[in-house]
Amino acid sequence: MSSNLPIDKFVHASLFAVCAALFVRGWTTFRERWWLACVVLILYGVVTELVQQVVPGRSATPGDLVADGVGVMIGVGAALLYLNGRRQ
Repeated sequence: MSSNLPIDKFVHASLFAVCAALFVRGWTTFRERWWLACVVLILYGVVTELVQQVVPGRSATPGDLVADGVGVMIGVGAALLYLNGRRQ
């Protein structure tokens, strides 16, 4: 059975969303400067994609990096919504 769903992109986005949410939720530095969590995790995504270019059996694609970025934005947004809801 063949599927056209980009499961690997969903996995990338999910993993980076969890990381971003944990950064913002867990470290007060990132609560006030949520954009810094975005920068750090997107740079991490770039580095992991660059490293994959030299690892046998792995590949790096721009789509993976986009999925990482989307996941970061979703995770940061979810954490900020959660934190703002707790303050009220």
